[in-house]
Amino acid sequence: MIVRGFQIHDFLHVLTGFDSSPAGEVGMAAFHFAQLRYPYHAMRMAVTTTHMAFLNPSVITLGMDAIAAGWSLGRATRNLHFEHWEDELDAPIAALRERMGLVLPAQAA
Repeated sequence: MIVRGFQIHDFLHVLTGFDSSPAGEVGMAAFHFAQLRYPYHAMRMAVTTTHMAFLNPSVITLGMDAIAAGWSLGRATRNLHFEHWEDELDAPIAALRERMGLVLPAQAA
């Protein structure tokens, strides 16, 4: 599961609409956690929320919105981690999102 996560991480960024900013990365962690329930992603969110609370409270709203968006999207979408994405590299992103039932919030699309 860990190896597969590394293999498809960037692909899932594109598919889910989460960018590579700090907020996008924690949103992806929440998405992964909602789909897999793997402890690493929970620990990542815990470290991030601790950092926000004690070191950089100005980003709490941005970070928590990203976590909520990732969690909600991950729960609303079937598990995308074990699809054969290598066979889909030429497919249009919009077509993949539709086929996988991935409905993005308007700002992420």
